[in-house]
Amino acid sequence: WRPHQMRADRHGGSHSGAWFTRLAIGWCQRALNVQCAHSTHTPSSLQHADRVMTELVHTCLAHWAQHTPHQTAVVCDNTSLSFQQLHEAVTKQAALYNTSAATCLVDDAHNTLQQLIAFLGIVQSGRCAAVTDPDWPAHIRHTVANALPKAPLQTSATLESDPFYIGFTSGSTGTPKGFQRNHRSWVESFRVCKETFDMDQGLGVLAPGRISHSLFLFGMLLGLYTGAGVAIQNKFSASHSLATLGETLGRR
Repeated sequence: WRPHQMRADRHGGSHSGAWFTRLAIGWCQRALNVQCAHSTHTPSSLQHADRVMTELVHTCLAHWAQHTPHQTAVVCDNTSLSFQQLHEAVTKQAALYNTSAATCLVDDAHNTLQQLIAFLGIVQSGRCAAVTDPDWPAHIRHTVANALPKAPLQTSATLESDPFYIGFTSGSTGTPKGFQRNHRSWVESFRVCKETFDMDQGLGVLAPGRISHSLFLFGMLLGLYTGAGVAIQNKFSASHSLATLGETLGRR
C-alpha cells in the first residue's frame, strides 16, 4: 500500500452501500431486545431529533444516548451494552488519543466489541481509524503501519468531508492496498439504507463478521445510526447467526 494508491470518495456512493448492506440486514429485535419501553420520547420527537442530528458517522451515539439511553446498542455473544454505556465507553476511549497522530491503527488483537469501541473512540477524537486484518503476517502489518500518515491532527472541528476510516484490500495478489472513506460518504449511504429497507428502531442489524471487512463494519455502524442496534460476534458462527435470525423471525 502506498499513500498515492488510496482511493478516496468523491461522492456519497449510496447505491453500492445500500446493495452491500442487503447481505447484512437481519431482523434482530429479539437478539437485541430493541424496544422503546425505557424511553419517554414519542416517535414524533425521535423523528424530529433524527432530522437535526449532526451528520457525522459517530455523532449518532451521543444522540441516542440522550434520547434512548437504555435501549440496546450492541450485543456481542453474552455481552450487551446500551447506547448510554456504549457512548460512555467510546468517550473514555477517545480521550486516549488526545496526543495521537491524525491516523490511528485499531488494535486487531482485541475482540470484536473492543475493536468497535476503539474504532469509534478514534473517530470521535476527530481522527481517522485504520483497520487491519488480524490474519496478516507480521511483515505485512509492519509494511502497512509504516506507510500510514504520521502527521498530527491539524484541527479540532471535524467536517463531513474529513476521512474517518481507512480499510484495506485482502492483499491476495500482493501488499494490501488502502482505501479511504469520509463521513459524508457513509452517512449518505446510511440514509439510503434507512429509506430503502424502511429501517427504524425496530429493525436491528446482524453483522457477524470482523470489522476488518468493510461490509460488516458498515452494518455495525448502520445499526447504531438508525438507533436499532447491532448484533456482532467475536468469531463467525453460521449456526449462531441462523439461530439469531430464526428466533427473531419466529416472533414476527
